[in-house]
Amino acid sequence: MKIFKTVLIVLFGLQFIGIGIMKVVMPFFGVNMFLDNMAHLGYSHTGTIIVGLVDLIGGIALFIPKFRGYALVGLSLLLAGAIGAHITAGDGADKILGGAGFCLVGFAILFFY
Repeated sequence: MKIFKTVLIVLFGLQFIGIGIMKVVMPFFGVNMFLDNMAHLGYSHTGTIIVGLVDLIGGIALFIPKFRGYALVGLSLLLAGAIGAHITAGDGADKILGGAGFCLVGFAILFFY
């Protein structure tokens, strides 16, 4: 079980670091991949960068055992907010339960084990 937990932490940590970097850096290079989706959800350019910073800091914190619990709680709240934003925007179940739903299930496994 310890190997499974370590693999989940590494995968989720790298995922959030990668997505955080893309949300922070890509808008400055004119890549609108996240800006268009975030605008659909009602976020501004600055809001996208702030969410990206939270993703990045949370992903890094997953690798630090002292801060892992805080990172799991913080990122879970961020993901719950993402699900709420998708519901409010009228998105279908594929977007609502896509990445955020999958991560929340993984976080529940990490948090309780």
